[in-house]
Amino acid sequence: MDYEQAVRVLEPLRYSEDLQAVRTEIEALLLHLNAACLDEYLRFTIYVCEMLTSHDFRDYRRQILLVDEYATSALERTPETRLEPELLLLSFLQGDIESGAPEADWPNVRRERATRWFRALKRLDKQIDKTFDLDDLPWLSEAPPPGANLPPGIAVDHIGDPALRGEYEARIENNRKKAEIYIVQWKLRQLLEEYTPRADEYVSRAYAQPPYAVTELQQILMENVPDDTRRAAIIDAVENEISVGR
Repeated sequence: MDYEQAVRVLEPLRYSEDLQAVRTEIEALLLHLNAACLDEYLRFTIYVCEMLTSHDFRDYRRQILLVDEYATSALERTPETRLEPELLLLSFLQGDIESGAPEADWPNVRRERATRWFRALKRLDKQIDKTFDLDDLPWLSEAPPPGANLPPGIAVDHIGDPALRGEYEARIENNRKKAEIYIVQWKLRQLLEEYTPRADEYVSRAYAQPPYAVTELQQILMENVPDDTRRAAIIDAVENEISVGR
């Protein structure tokens, strides 16, 4: 069974109000995919979490607990995976504050999740080429070299001169590579912009809950967040929330 087959099996239950039946089917499908292919398993887990957070099965608390369970299992399945699925899975763990992890486990859960959020974002930041110029766009259609006297985007076989044709082929290939790099760098920046506030909000809310551990959070931030201003903003948010709650 692959991802597409699993989705076809589960999709008819999307508008069911029988959460137990949905859960039974989900767990059987996850078991199949976990044994078959890690990428398919992670992709299906994200689909399941999106379903449970976007549709009302008449038991919100139970839905949040299931999302937390499935996302946690997927993250534990792989200590480090591709960044986008990892960040998506981490974002599904927001509900643990609302639903409440077991009191004895909460300090460890909070520390592990905060650390994984910041480490994932640090990995993301390292992949961004700070010197890359997003204003330097690739061409939609590469122009033939001077002397060919042909319009941009013309097929290579329309150029009879072997030297000009070779130069044009090289230009097309260079532009293709430039476009690939551009897409990657643009996407990395979009991910950082989207998920940094989510991470900071989650961690701030989590560490504003008892038992308070601001010193522990400061250490995690020092190890994983190089931006002084951002570190200070997170600590300020936590301390303000604690002072309001007391």
